[in-house]
Amino acid sequence: MIRILISLILALCIPVYAVSPDALKLDRPVIDQAEILSDTQEAALATRLRGWYDDGLMQAAVVIVDSTDGIPLKDYSQTLFTRWQLGDASKNDGLLILIAHRDHRLRIQPGRGLDDILSTDRLQDIINTRITPAFKRGDYAGGIDSGLDAIVSRRTRLAPRQTPPLPHLHPAALRRRLGAVRHFLWR
Repeated sequence: MIRILISLILALCIPVYAVSPDALKLDRPVIDQAEILSDTQEAALATRLRGWYDDGLMQAAVVIVDSTDGIPLKDYSQTLFTRWQLGDASKNDGLLILIAHRDHRLRIQPGRGLDDILSTDRLQDIINTRITPAFKRGDYAGGIDSGLDAIVSRRTRLAPRQTPPLPHLHPAALRRRLGAVRHFLWR
């Protein structure tokens, strides 16, 4: 009984372990410094995010820290996002999900290339309806998964469509074909 009491007192005296954004290293897609995910959950998320990257969908990272130690969440996530240069440079399609566990704070930082698809209002809706309810139940992996589901669904549904190249046609045949389309559209 005394051991339990002493262990409890020591646990309460240990300060929240905050990590500076400069000290974090992006060496895998999921960084769980707060250790709230099991190894299996972390591996499943990492596999999913690597698959997105391999498929050319986007480069995403999930970072979970105990606390930002008073640094505003926006500044913390922006520092990580900029330092790690998430996403393709030409598309700017990176995505960072930052969770400050003991601060009870969460931020989704999209690259500029995703702004049209993932507006601030849309991201706030994903946080409020998908992620936060699961977090309140203690289901962190489920909340992150649900949020990622909503993001990738929106991304794949509203992504700019690739137009197939026109077949190589003789210039006269191409003029006839385009003329027919123009005639059809303007009548």
